[in-house]
Amino acid sequence: MCVWSAPLAVVYFAVGPISLRKASRSARSARHFGGKSVETVLVTDGTQKIQSFPSEFNVVIPLSELRIGTEFMATRQVMRSSNGEIIIDASDTANRWRDRGKRSSNLALRSLRAAKIEAIRQALLRYERILFLDADTFVCQHLDKALCTLEPPVTVAFVPVQQGREHGTALLASSKRWRVPREAREANTGVLAIRNDTNYTNRLLQAWTEAYFDLTTSGFLMDQPAFRAALHKTQAPFALLPTPYNCRGHERRTKHSPPNHRTAVPLRCQGWPSAYLNPGVHTQLEGGRGCIILHSHDIQEQDR
Repeated sequence: MCVWSAPLAVVYFAVGPISLRKASRSARSARHFGGKSVETVLVTDGTQKIQSFPSEFNVVIPLSELRIGTEFMATRQVMRSSNGEIIIDASDTANRWRDRGKRSSNLALRSLRAAKIEAIRQALLRYERILFLDADTFVCQHLDKALCTLEPPVTVAFVPVQQGREHGTALLASSKRWRVPREAREANTGVLAIRNDTNYTNRLLQAWTEAYFDLTTSGFLMDQPAFRAALHKTQAPFALLPTPYNCRGHERRTKHSPPNHRTAVPLRCQGWPSAYLNPGVHTQLEGGRGCIILHSHDIQEQDR
């Protein structure tokens, strides 16, 4: 039985006020369950006022060469709620992923995804093992078992994307550089447990960066296909985490979806009564019941 005695480093990459607010909430939920054993780490760009987040994060790592947060926020369509809170237009977020052109928001998004990989690299300079969480997550249970999966030779652990729903499979399979077989697993990179393994980690992160910039020339803004390519190229040993470690609250848009279709699925730690559940992902996850980490832009949880 694994008992992780070192600090449990939970790492976030966030820029801009909205992303920082989400990361702060997630960090508080992680510390709620882990107490003093959890060290929350924020990696951010050089434009943020770090002193605004002293209590949520034990360590703040500024990537001083980055100035992308303000640039990215300037390209986003925002709305204000009745109490004046700034929120992101959900349709704009969905349209951003479908539009693979070279508009300024997409260029900023590409910079953000590349910076996420660098954030993981920087955190691994300080810790032997880390648990990277996207900002739009919320922790419902203890996290130490995730790091226990990283016993050698395992370098990285993740919840896989459902087989048959991977991204960029045909492109990766036909690529002369990457030649990724169709059966290769794709990680949901919103939750990654990574060990600082001198044999694989640096090569994995470098290949991830190279694959990401390579695939963006074909219009892929997501970093998951690139991670899939890097994992195959480096043959880094990996383990699969159980689904509750990344309860992804996201419904796919289709050509039949109405224009105002919301892709974010409401989730909360205790789940929702069956009468409130909608078809699809919401029902599959029981509204979040039994999840260790919620992952959605619509988390229905009170702050810890």
